[in-house]
Amino acid sequence: MAPGSLVLAAWSPKVASVQIGFIVNLPSDYNLISGTSMACSHASGVAELLKGAHPGWSATAIRSALMATANPLDTTRNPFLDGDHFNSASPLTMGTGRIDPNRALEPGLTYDAASQEYVNLLCSTNFTRKQSYPSLDRAYDCSKPSSYLNYPSFIALYILTKQRQGSKHFRGL
Repeated sequence: MAPGSLVLAAWSPKVASVQIGFIVNLPSDYNLISGTSMACSHASGVAELLKGAHPGWSATAIRSALMATANPLDTTRNPFLDGDHFNSASPLTMGTGRIDPNRALEPGLTYDAASQEYVNLLCSTNFTRKQSYPSLDRAYDCSKPSSYLNYPSFIALYILTKQRQGSKHFRGL
């Protein structure tokens, strides 16, 4: 949900933040670390601020506001780079971009979806309960499976089809 890139974090000065060769370990009070876990606290904090400003918004609406107003450019106004630092990152590696809390306060449009709509999506995959949603409460109903979800992103669902030669092919929905 929030792939953090070079997030400034407090660092124990007793643990090396940089190693030179096999002998020299340099300590620091801070370090730049990348990863989802580094960005989680920032994204959660912004989500909580949005909930305070809009108490009636659901978690889905808050996520929608964050995604719809995220900036796809870095702080130098250039496209984010992929992990190799040479190619532009795709939405599959960077998400929708850098969170912009001020824009998310007034996104103009938010998408909302109820829990049952997510269940309908899971049900449409034709997996068994154990394969796709083992922790779902039995109260959820799979009688109306649907691959349509009002969500500010995309999802590609593929179903296995058989051709005349018996080979397997995938067809997108």
